[in-house]
Amino acid sequence: MMPPAPEFITLAQTLTTSWTDLRTRPATERDDAAERYHAARAEVLAYLAGCGVDAEGFVAAVA
Repeated sequence: MMPPAPEFITLAQTLTTSWTDLRTRPATERDDAAERYHAARAEVLAYLAGCGVDAEGFVAAVA
């Protein structure tokens, strides 16, 4: 099995960081964090789709 491409690792790290940021912010400060999380998630899904992966199915499988 090949290791993930460096750009995917960067996208996944950004997604993880944005999720952590969203979860740890006070409720009054979550709007910006939520925007960053959803943008990062969209980038990961687009990357996976570009690789021919059923991105939504992948997300459902690992959720």
